[in-house]
Amino acid sequence: MNREASRMYGANSHYLADSDTNEARLSARETEILRWVALGKTNPEIGSILGISVFTVKNHVQRILKKLDVTNRTHAVGKTNSFLNYG
Repeated sequence: MNREASRMYGANSHYLADSDTNEARLSARETEILRWVALGKTNPEIGSILGISVFTVKNHVQRILKKLDVTNRTHAVGKTNSFLNYG
């Protein structure tokens, strides 16, 4: 993980709260994927960085979107940043 991603998300960032009710618990891998998404990386780039297939990255992203109750990557990053900054 690079310094920018470390700064954006703390060690316990895989416990990201759902703004309405329960906590949305992201796995360590999902949190890692979300870090790279926040840095603007594409699925192929993330797959290459992490040594996993693009299909696996897509699956992780879909689970992240579902857990955070959002419809796209930008909204996921925005919701996460909002929680981390104001939570």
